[in-house]
Amino acid sequence: MTPMETALNRQAEFLPMGPDDGLPCLVIAGVQVYAYFDEGTLHVSVHYDNAEPEVVAEDGCVPTEVTIGAEKAWSG
Repeated sequence: MTPMETALNRQAEFLPMGPDDGLPCLVIAGVQVYAYFDEGTLHVSVHYDNAEPEVVAEDGCVPTEVTIGAEKAWSG
């Protein structure tokens, strides 16, 4: 892990679901990761709209890898 990645990870924030609305959210480097249950299913949703420039690749994407357990499920 680079020093920049360490700093970004240390600045991560967890926003719990409020009493009236919203969903639980992890915010890291401006990327919002929502994880919540609805209708008996765990949903995970990633939003890159506010990603900090230092995590955005030259192609405009944020490199992402999803693992389930120890298995890589998706990367891009």
